[in-house]
Amino acid sequence: NILLDFYFNDEEGDGWIEGEGWLSSLVGLRNDILKGDFRSLYLAWVHTCWLHHSWEDLEADVPEPPVPVRLNTLNSALKSFVELLDMDPDLLSLVTKARRQKKREPEVEIEAMIRRLSDQEKDDFLVRAAKDEPLLSVKLNQRLQKLAKTPKSTRVQESTRTIGMMLQEAEQIKQGRKEAEGKKREAKKIQRLKKLEAEESTLWDQVDLHISEKNVKAYDAAIDILKELHTLAKHKNTEEEFERKIRHLMQKYSRLSSLKSKLSWAKLIP
Repeated sequence: NILLDFYFNDEEGDGWIEGEGWLSSLVGLRNDILKGDFRSLYLAWVHTCWLHHSWEDLEADVPEPPVPVRLNTLNSALKSFVELLDMDPDLLSLVTKARRQKKREPEVEIEAMIRRLSDQEKDDFLVRAAKDEPLLSVKLNQRLQKLAKTPKSTRVQESTRTIGMMLQEAEQIKQGRKEAEGKKREAKKIQRLKKLEAEESTLWDQVDLHISEKNVKAYDAAIDILKELHTLAKHKNTEEEFERKIRHLMQKYSRLSSLKSKLSWAKLIP
């Protein structure tokens, strides 16, 4: 019997993880490992390296272990495992790249392999099945794999990468993702500003209309629009014109002290 204990300790402290409800979603990992599927072990190793990548004593030249196949198609148990570990998404993206899944584990022709079992062995498996022997399907598949003489090398891919190389590549993926997200945010901002510019005159009219209602809710609506118009003015470098229009509003509604307070609080006037 082998006991596997996955233990991770974040010294910086990131809150307490409640264990309730996790076991049912993770129990499938045991059968996977018994069947020779070591993806969970590989993911745990990678996650450990990532947690320790800032430590001075981490040996960056340690080679990556053999890479299990089918990392780009995680089953439900592995997805729960990744979620529990709170695995870095960019690191996960690195290890699950489809381009690294070149070799596929050959399928065992179950029917053909069963025909190769002796009558005595078939009867033995049937009796054990009738007695509800635990994990019998795993043991049967292991036996069929042995009969098929599937080379162990087909289950993994040898790697020439080191821990340092992997972590560096994960950082590059992270930077690339952040740059792409930044460009996407900037594009959305430009699109929003163009829409504001097209509606600028109408928005100023809406501000005047809201203020004329002379109630707190209407003032808040006017402030929200003015914040957007202020952002547009900064973008267009027309802040002097914006300030002029604000002064005009203050003169028009000089008796509304609560409005002045809200404008000041929103930093729309000195």
